Amino acid sequence: KITALLLAFSLIACLFAGCGKDSGEAYVPTGNALVMEGQDDLPTDYTEPAEQDLVLVYYPDQPLNPYQTADFTNRVLFSLMYQGLFTTDSEYNTEPMLCSSYTVSENMRSYTFYIDSSATFSDGTRVSVSDVLASYTAAWESQVYNGRFAHVLEVVLSEDGRGITMNLDSAMENLPILLDVPILKAEEVAAAQPLGTGPYMLGESGDELVAYEGYRHYDSLPVDTVYLKDYTDTAAKISAFEASLIDVVTNDPTGMFNLYRQIEGRELVVIRHLKVIRHEGVVFKLGQVDD
Repeated sequence: KITALLLAFSLIACLFAGCGKDSGEAYVPTGNALVMEGQDDLPTDYTEPAEQDLVLVYYPDQPLNPYQTADFTNRVLFSLMYQGLFTTDSEYNTEPMLCSSYTVSENMRSYTFYIDSSATFSDGTRVSVSDVLASYTAAWESQVYNGRFAHVLEVVLSEDGRGITMNLDSAMENLPILLDVPILKAEEVAAAQPLGTGPYMLGESGDELVAYEGYRHYDSLPVDTVYLKDYTDTAAKISAFEASLIDVVTNDPTGMFNLYRQIEGRELVVIRHLKVIRHEGVVFKLGQVDD
């Protein structure tokens, strides 16, 4: 039996972002799981597993600073720890996160953004304009996010002193779609484990993410603790997933670090349910690949 998970972790990001509107109608799940072409559906006697702990892979020797690491394994955690002025869904629609409002010039070459006054970091301090300026400066200088600022001439304090202004070298109709860049505390933009504004923060033990009680949607978080396990060896990672010791395995089948290039003879066949996380009536299923 082999295992792997091809999972768009934006589902988890949206899970914790509190975005979207409540239609007032109960969610009705459809389908069984992801079934590859030519495969049969799940058995009709399949039983839905109970809710379980969420366990993710974490590389402790890699930084948890979103500006400093491109490692996708650790970046999976960032959607739980950090937030930007905006978030973007799978259909490229933007929703405000830390931004309360913004204005655009007629020529679409100047944007001014205002910060949500209720937004706080996980130590309880409020997000300030200085934090956003420092974060964008650091992100602009990083290899991870500098492409987002390709057409930005400057990021400065707004004329009224209550927000930040981005001036561009050309018209841009939807700049917010690029601004899911994580916002960090100004004094921690270079830290290896900076604080964020997301629903979770790194625990004192260093092997778990714990829910931040001051988070605006704290009462609707599906779990209080996200456990972290260190599996840097590819074979060990897949074996841990097969044994249900971890819940998510990230994989880019087109990249040089494709798991199936590292372990020959593995093929994707069918993804079956393994873990279930529930959030306000919506069921998110993580899968297991079986032969």
